[in-house]
This record gives sequence, C-alpha cells and structure tokens, in this order.
Amino acid sequence: MVIGLYAAEGGCCENDNGAYRVTFNCGRHETLIIEQAKQYIQDVFGIEATISNLPSKPTVTYVRISSQVIARLFKYLVGGNTYTKKLHNDLLLSQKSIKLQILKGWFDGDGHFADASLSKSVSEDLVQDMFELCKSCDISARIGSQSQENREEAFHVAISKDCKTELLNKPEIQLRSGGKYLTKYGKAVKVKKIERISGPEYVYCLNVEKDHAFIADGFAVHNCVSFGSAGAIDCLKAFEIKRLGQFEEWIAETSTEDIYGGSRVVVGRGRLGNGDGSTGAWAAKWVSEYGTLVRKNYGEFDLSKYDGSRAKSWGYRGFPQNDVIKYCKNNPVRTVSRVDSYEEARDLLANGYPVTIAGTLGFSNRRDSDGFAKISGGWNHQMFLAAVDDVGIDCKGGRNRPGVLVVNSWGVWNGGPKRLNQPDGSFWIEPDDLNRYFRNGDCWAYSDFQGYVPKKLNTRIM
Repeated sequence: MVIGLYAAEGGCCENDNGAYRVTFNCGRHETLIIEQAKQYIQDVFGIEATISNLPSKPTVTYVRISSQVIARLFKYLVGGNTYTKKLHNDLLLSQKSIKLQILKGWFDGDGHFADASLSKSVSEDLVQDMFELCKSCDISARIGSQSQENREEAFHVAISKDCKTELLNKPEIQLRSGGKYLTKYGKAVKVKKIERISGPEYVYCLNVEKDHAFIADGFAVHNCVSFGSAGAIDCLKAFEIKRLGQFEEWIAETSTEDIYGGSRVVVGRGRLGNGDGSTGAWAAKWVSEYGTLVRKNYGEFDLSKYDGSRAKSWGYRGFPQNDVIKYCKNNPVRTVSRVDSYEEARDLLANGYPVTIAGTLGFSNRRDSDGFAKISGGWNHQMFLAAVDDVGIDCKGGRNRPGVLVVNSWGVWNGGPKRLNQPDGSFWIEPDDLNRYFRNGDCWAYSDFQGYVPKKLNTRIM
C-alpha cells in the first residue's frame, strides 16, 4: 500500500550521487494518511519517518525518510517525476493481493469518492498503469482526461461504486513469518544486512529449450505474449490456405522477436521498463498496424531461429534498423477485434479466426478424462484459442461438455488424456472458465491475414 501512496503523494530528492530522501507531500488535514505513511515506514523498514511543516506552505505536511537505499528503492519501483511517473514492470506483474494494495494506496492519496471513485494524476503513464492494474484485478474502470486552465492536463481513473466498496474493504496483506501473522500494514521481512560485494560475480539467464519460457512463482517469464500472438497467426495462415483455398503459400512459422519488440517499444512506448512482458492489446495493434515476419533470414537480420538476446534487446531498446518495420508491413493481420464472451469466441473460432487470451488465471497441469483443465492458481500469461467444440458429445459418461481448446507455448508442460487430436501442451476449458478469463479485457480475435503470394514461375525456361 505504501507504494501506491508514494505514487500518489511521494517524490525523491536527488543530488549528484542519486536519490537520497523520500518525501510524502500530504494535505495537513489528511491525518489518517500521514499516520499510515509513518506506520508503514516503521513496519516495513524499521525506521522512524520525520513529520514537518513549513510556514511558507501551511496546508502541507511532509513525511520524510532520509535514506539512500530506501530512496533508490522507491525510485526504482515508481520511476519518473510528477509528470512522468510510471510503475515498474515488477509491480504490473505482481500478485493480485499486491496490486490491490497499490490501488488502495493510490486512491487514498490521490482519489476522492462520490458515486464513483476517481483518482487523478498529471502523469498519463501512471494513470494508464493504474488502469491496467484495475483490469487485471477484475475491477471495472475507465480512464479519461480533463484540461485545466493555466495548469497541466490531468488524467484520471474512475471505478464504480460497487468496485470501490470491494477495493476499500479488501483486508491489508497478511504475511506469515515463523507461523505468525505480521502487522496489518503489510510488513514483509526486515532488511537485516546490506553488504557490498566488489569484483565480478556470476549471474544466470534461465531459459527453456525450444519454448524459451517458464513459470516462476506464478509469473510467465520471457515473451509469452509474442508467442501467443505468433501461434494464433500461424493458425490463421494455415486455415486461409487449407480451408479457404486462398492463393497463398506457407513460408515458415511467424517470428516472435519483432512482435515482442514492436508491441513493447513502438506501441507500448516502453512503459513496462526493463522487466519482461507485454500486453495482448499492444501485440494485436502491432500485428495489425505494422505487420509480421517469419522465421527466415532477411539479410540485415536473421530470424531463422529464435534468439532470446535479440528479443530482449528489441524489447528494451527497439529495432536498430528501419528494415524490420519495412519488411513487417508486407504481411499484416488486417483485422483484430476484442472478444468478451464465450459466444463471441465460439462463433469466431467456428469461422477459422483464432483468439489470443491474456490474463491472470492459471490452469492445472493435469487434464481430466475429457482433456479439460480446471482453473488453478494464477499466472500473468498469454495463450491462444485454436478450436471450439460447442457440443462435446464424445465426452466420457455420455454427457455433453462444450468448450474451447487453449494452446500454450511451453511445449509438453501438462499431462493427462486428450481428445479430438489435440496437440501436446494444450487443454480444453469450459465456457464459464473462459468467461472469467475474458474479464481481463485483453483477448483478441485475428482475421484476414495478408499472406505470401506464390512466386510466379518463368515458363519460358520450362
């Protein structure tokens, strides 16, 4: 919660050596927030904040912590200044309970409550980040802006009265340490020792052969959004060639590094910082407005095989040459549309249009007797829907069991019975579970791919 409060009211003082002090600028009447901020700091960091007022600003109370380590931590988690603040990717991909505490702290600091809850900021990036947190926590929200005379434009996130009640009534994070609950202010563990290590140290880059992604503590690591999008595009290409008989040819699988870099840097404008990940909406916009590439050597760059270093570089800094975008534009997905229900997904899949699904629900790694998997835990991840069985008449026990087929990008990560020749790593899910996934608002149907026209043969040499 203290991170959300810092996003609303906080800032760091800096000198030539970097950030050295954290300050929360509170209204003098906000006595509860002042006390909360002081208590949070005591509980989490084990130090006492100072409370002060200035005669020149009688309406403001300052809560301050003079510590380089703590100041740099806050600066890392919430970068930028008042006008450019944004959340670090680690926060955007954190557990739901943490996201709710960030939102609660932000609304406490920068919000006001009427029929709806409204929280404002002059940082457009910060408001967009808070909106993304709301979506991932199943909180119905909208964003907007308001011009102010002789002042910077203000942006806001608004949530409904029902969602406000749900958010404000969420209990504080309760963590366990040695079997005992910690304070209601969400204390984790104290930093007992800070040790500086000089000289080179080994660091490790974890990877998974072929699929290049894995789950760590509930988070999908590496570029799962681009893999989900590329898989959906490959399904669309195959359907248009095989079933629709379009005059196109299969060149190779769709590459992922360009989708990852383009969605994060070009579309997302680098808002996710140096962490992994992207969003389904950004990827959908990239492949429709800029296009796609395939696994081949383009001369200026070689995408024949997946290159994690290239994906990381393009995802952080963008493309080193304009040739990437030049080649992409030849083969876009002409139409993308948001999908919000099982019925919409069913009709789209029946017409050959795959659907990407990005969200926070996890699924069991064991399929049941009908090839279905149940919701289990949570992960921040994108997959895609490749097929639909709206009847399910061949399920065990003689019952009808409609569902959609989810294809994951982790290779053989799950087990259990299969049906209808489903591929390894896939699983069926029921309509109600799919509708829960759609609540994230980041699921997209792909259609009308501009494919690769077969090269004309020179018949004069035949």
